[in-house]
Amino acid sequence: MPTPVTSAQRPSVAGAILLTAALAVVGAFVAFLSLLLPMASDSCAAGDARPICSASVQVLVAVLPAVGLLVGLAVAVIGAMRAWRRYRPPTRWVGLGWLVFAVAAVAAWVLATAG
Repeated sequence: MPTPVTSAQRPSVAGAILLTAALAVVGAFVAFLSLLLPMASDSCAAGDARPICSASVQVLVAVLPAVGLLVGLAVAVIGAMRAWRRYRPPTRWVGLGWLVFAVAAVAAWVLATAG
């Protein structure tokens, strides 16, 4: 018969909570600043082939970091909660949430400056 697991054996969630809060703060700041990325199209002339000169790419560049933040926070919170319930460290999921956000933010920057 397996021995019951006590709350003292659960992994600590303090680090995961701090990292998730940092993701929310940093992500909100970057998402706010990403609203300025479409200004990279100011130098576009008629018939310019750069991706940022397209209206749809300008919208994508402005919205992508915010969407990445929401998905990253969902991955971090839901994954960490599920890991904690299974007595596993939740910080891996928070790291994955940071990775999702970072990929979205870098993709927006690359689209804004490509060409």
